[in-house]
Amino acid sequence: MSKLFWPLVYWNRPDDYDELVAGEPIHPQVLEQLEIEGTSVCDLGAGTGRLTLLMAARARHVVAVDAVPALLDRLQRRARSAGLSNITVVRAGFVPLPLADDSVHLAVACSVFTHEASSGTERALHEAERIVEPGGQVAIIWPHHPEWFAARGYEHRSFEGNTVMHFRDVATARRLCELYYSPAAVRWVIEHASADVPFEVLGTKPPNDVCIKRVA
Repeated sequence: MSKLFWPLVYWNRPDDYDELVAGEPIHPQVLEQLEIEGTSVCDLGAGTGRLTLLMAARARHVVAVDAVPALLDRLQRRARSAGLSNITVVRAGFVPLPLADDSVHLAVACSVFTHEASSGTERALHEAERIVEPGGQVAIIWPHHPEWFAARGYEHRSFEGNTVMHFRDVATARRLCELYYSPAAVRWVIEHASADVPFEVLGTKPPNDVCIKRVA
């Protein structure tokens, strides 16, 4: 069930997923590690577009890949609202990727790939590297097990700060903590009456690190 949990959320509770990722700010220094300016980018597991839209504001073109229509619909609506016309949305999984060899400069995945062989990450990494041009980057933001990626030629970079998850309001924080975190997190929200909850209280690390590989 642990392997199915988040896919079930993506497909069946996209609004919850959207609220969760909206409060998970990616560390700005992580984004500074990515070669986005004026380049072509592929966002793997783009979801509702939290990373896609940030990159599209700077990139020449972004291909947003995800398998869940409800998430991609939200991404497209946000892109239109932001006046961004340089995003191509592709409904697909990670293996195989429907992109040509050497077709982007940067392939990036945020909190998507795991270290477990059964998840297909080995093949997915190969696909990500295949679509990146020589000299380009593959970046795994918020990796679950950075040592797994390091053993495959990735450099792990981590930054301090960015320690709090920002829910929309206290009621939202309490509801989502009840659904997705722990009784201890719920108690913390009630006691502090705060919509800003430390990642430590939630029992997870913040999105403050990235594994990067330069494609030969």
